[in-house]
Amino acid sequence: MQLAKSFEQAACVLVLLATQQPEIPLTADVLHERIGGSASYIRKIIRKLVVAGLVTSTSGNNGGVHLARSPEDISITDVVAAIEGTLQTFPNYGYFDRVFKDVEPVAHVRDESGQRDFFASGSIMVRFFRPAKTGDVDQGIISCYSNPSVGLDELLR
Repeated sequence: MQLAKSFEQAACVLVLLATQQPEIPLTADVLHERIGGSASYIRKIIRKLVVAGLVTSTSGNNGGVHLARSPEDISITDVVAAIEGTLQTFPNYGYFDRVFKDVEPVAHVRDESGQRDFFASGSIMVRFFRPAKTGDVDQGIISCYSNPSVGLDELLR
């Protein structure tokens, strides 16, 4: 599974917001200036984050966006779901049922257990991503900048 570049941009938005004072929102223009890319695309990403409840938007002269909850309460899975939709690594299109519909009952039992294991691997991937929080990413980035001798591979251990 490969995530779209919008996932990385959304993660950057969240990390930038996590490093700001919560009472001072950042504008879409400031976020665009820092992240780059298309300004309208950054606004679309922000909108997805707002709809997902990860970011709150305030209009007006002093408006902008800020985190809707603590960075420690925002998981990587939350960000993926906001940008990519519900994470479904192995959707069930019914191929197993179609392929094995006329096979003897012993094979049917094997098919059910094989199918169950196959689809369970997708939930294992979701559980793998769930513990990671944007606050962890935020702290990792700050560590890299404050101590350049710490490599990314050390942070991921």
